[in-house]
Amino acid sequence: MRLMIMFIMALLTITSAQAQNSGEKREYFKDWLAACRPDTGYCSAISYINPNPGNGSVADHWLRIGRHKDGTKWEISLTPIKSMPSNTTTFYFWIGEDSFWFTKGGSALAHGAVNDIFMTGDDATKMLGAMLAGSNMSGSFDSDQGETVNVEFSLSGLTASMLWIDEQQERLGDPRIAGDLPIGLELAEPKLTLPTDLPAEIFEIHAKQENCEPPAELVHGDDWQVYQVNNDTLLFMLPCSAGAYNFSYMFYTQSFEYPGISKLLFADYWDSVGWTGTDMLVNPSYEPETKTLYSFYKGRGLGDCGTSGEWQWQDYGFKMLKFYAKSECDGFEDDEEIEFPQIFPALTK
Repeated sequence: MRLMIMFIMALLTITSAQAQNSGEKREYFKDWLAACRPDTGYCSAISYINPNPGNGSVADHWLRIGRHKDGTKWEISLTPIKSMPSNTTTFYFWIGEDSFWFTKGGSALAHGAVNDIFMTGDDATKMLGAMLAGSNMSGSFDSDQGETVNVEFSLSGLTASMLWIDEQQERLGDPRIAGDLPIGLELAEPKLTLPTDLPAEIFEIHAKQENCEPPAELVHGDDWQVYQVNNDTLLFMLPCSAGAYNFSYMFYTQSFEYPGISKLLFADYWDSVGWTGTDMLVNPSYEPETKTLYSFYKGRGLGDCGTSGEWQWQDYGFKMLKFYAKSECDGFEDDEEIEFPQIFPALTK
């Protein structure tokens, strides 16, 4: 790693004027370079593979651990330069006996640039913990040329780099959690063309659902929606039934890598029977930026009882994040905030 450190020192010398102008602070810790920009509040630590390869690139690949001063979590990103990853590859990582994987377009998302790949979800936190306890991390992914690319990063100096960042951001003692989408960077994933008309094949499948009313008979029958959830998959949200204050929808995914249409199922809960399943969500909403789906079933119009849930897209489907249920419709005061008991994950006293 001596060549890496020499390169980092040279890089510090070359860019010292820029760093002074921006107020950026830099320190190197063994095989990692840490830097903070006071103007944006962003700090990061980077490890390089084959720095300064002589072709005008900074390195063949680099691994970054970063965090905004006001961010709740660390961001983990891999930047392949020598070989671009395919749009549907899976990134595999090994640290000692631990292994992790993130699928492009699902839990591995490009933001800012098409080759800045951010690892998201709970496994990012687990991987960060393994990185801090390990000495090196190896990985692999498929390139856009159909080749397997192997990478290996030293983890020597990562812990010290993150402690230095904690000091710069005055956040010593903060938990080592990761997996959020990067702050301030636009999604750079390939965009699918969203249909302006509901595809006939999806309409035909939906029309056969016995629990749904014909769209022509629904007040919200034309309110179908479509979103892109990963590089090759669209999510369709179709009206199913309507009441005075509850409007239900069914959900379908259409994949283009492995052509096909699937109807989605969700976990549900009732105090009378416990956990069960459902093929529809009530009063749902979807947030494309975080790929999060919400629902709120009202037990009655007052909204003082019912269920609500929160799911997030993970690789091939929606993962339940939270679920709340309140069976007793006992009313509430005008200034009272309704709180449904949290059923999942179960709260411990």
